[in-house]
Amino acid sequence: MTSHTRRTILLAVVLVLAGSLALATAASVVDGPADTLADDRVVVQPAAGTDYAYLNDDDEIVVDISATNPNLDGERVGVNTNAVTRFDGLFTVTYTGTTADEGFVEGDAMDLWIDHDVDHLTFTVDGEPVEGRDDSVTVLPERSVTVGIAVDTTDSGSVSGTVHEDDFGIHLATPPIPDEDEPDTSSASSAGSGGASTTVTAPAVDERRFTARDVTSGESVPFDAGGMHLEGANLTLDRMTVTGAPGGAFALDAAGSPDPFDRAGSVDAPPGAVAAAYMALAYDFDPDGVDGLTVGFSADARYLADRGIDPDAVTLLRATDDGGWEELDASVVAPADAAARGLPDDRVHFEATTEDLSVFAVAVHGPAFDVTAASTADDEVDAGAEATVHATVENVGGAAGNGTVTATADGDAIGTGEASLAPGASTEASVPVTFDAPGEYTVAVDGTPAGTVTVLDPAADSAVDGDDGADDGTDDAAASIGDGGADGGDGDGGAVEDGATDEAALPADPVAEPGGFGLAELGGLLALLLVVVASIALARRAPWP
Repeated sequence: MTSHTRRTILLAVVLVLAGSLALATAASVVDGPADTLADDRVVVQPAAGTDYAYLNDDDEIVVDISATNPNLDGERVGVNTNAVTRFDGLFTVTYTGTTADEGFVEGDAMDLWIDHDVDHLTFTVDGEPVEGRDDSVTVLPERSVTVGIAVDTTDSGSVSGTVHEDDFGIHLATPPIPDEDEPDTSSASSAGSGGASTTVTAPAVDERRFTARDVTSGESVPFDAGGMHLEGANLTLDRMTVTGAPGGAFALDAAGSPDPFDRAGSVDAPPGAVAAAYMALAYDFDPDGVDGLTVGFSADARYLADRGIDPDAVTLLRATDDGGWEELDASVVAPADAAARGLPDDRVHFEATTEDLSVFAVAVHGPAFDVTAASTADDEVDAGAEATVHATVENVGGAAGNGTVTATADGDAIGTGEASLAPGASTEASVPVTFDAPGEYTVAVDGTPAGTVTVLDPAADSAVDGDDGADDGTDDAAASIGDGGADGGDGDGGAVEDGATDEAALPADPVAEPGGFGLAELGGLLALLLVVVASIALARRAPWP
């Protein structure tokens, strides 16, 4: 952009803590260098991937889009004129936790906002202003929010100057709690379908007391919970309706928490489900005397989006008398229906109905992989050679996803396989495995037996093969020597006997040797010699012609 359409903003922001930061110490949940405030109760750090924020030599966070920023080049310095320039994701504010000091309660969600006196500058979270208590965002213990800025030059044309630490402050405080000694300003009255009057009071942000009077037996009595915190403002109880209510008057108390209640414990079913918040009920009537309860709750849309949670994966569970958990038929309220009922459009709304009153949990379905059968491709393999184990894998969870199954030999992992399945689907997975040492192994996949594999020593097999080759060579040599004796009359019978070590190669019966010399042959030779001598003597006596 040319110089006549751009103006440089000299903005060096040093963040300090101001206002209502009376927090107790908690263990740090942040890694790396940081600007720690209020005895490490609040931690400020440059956001990942930005060059506009850094820690100075005093470990103070600095947001700087001026030419003095050592991380910027000249091309990236400045803001547009007659426009709003946004710098998202500049720094993070992490709240490490609270205690009961200053009226705070362990594990409370906190309201965070920023105030300042700098013209043309707005602090933002997710692109929305976060200035003043009315525009605060909720932050939970050990959670962070990412802060950016927007610079508006539509009126001024240019902005210059430095924002000093006295010009603004970061505020972090618990949401207001009604004073129990004063009339409850959050109380609400309404009439049920049969004319019952109801009152809702809020002793705390995560507690509600519902009372009803003049109830006609069997009528439905609705209550407005007014966004009771279940997991801060991220998950809230909004409505409750008692159907088939007892006649006269009754009271119903509700309490929310991100942690499980002792009377029910943590969620361990259905497979793959993870609890995000819990709600416990107390009442002064016989629960068997009512038809049921309809629960309306909601989640902040950004809370779900930031965690990649599909609204259809959100469900409501109820603790059973036998210590388990059952899933209720929770459903998402359609946006058009929510708008017609006047429900906030920045939240995702859910409803579920139960016939029993107990402890409830808002949970998120996830994939859960179960190996239903397994087998080995080979009964015998060589040590160090790759083999294959087959497994039938089923997704018994309530959401699609990827998973890993592990093959073991005598309990030790020897290979893993991957699967990607929709809820209720199954597939055949092949797991490549390797056995390091010879022996006999019991193989399983995620605990499901696959069989027994005998692992051979390839070195021992090679030695056996070498011995067999030497025997064969000796036999061949012996045969060659024997053949040479027959052809040339120079055979050495002793050599044959020494070399012929393989008894299986010898003939069953003796074989006559053509080159043998016995007594019979000697007698014949002597007779021939006598004939020759006699012939010579007779020849000498005969007269010459």
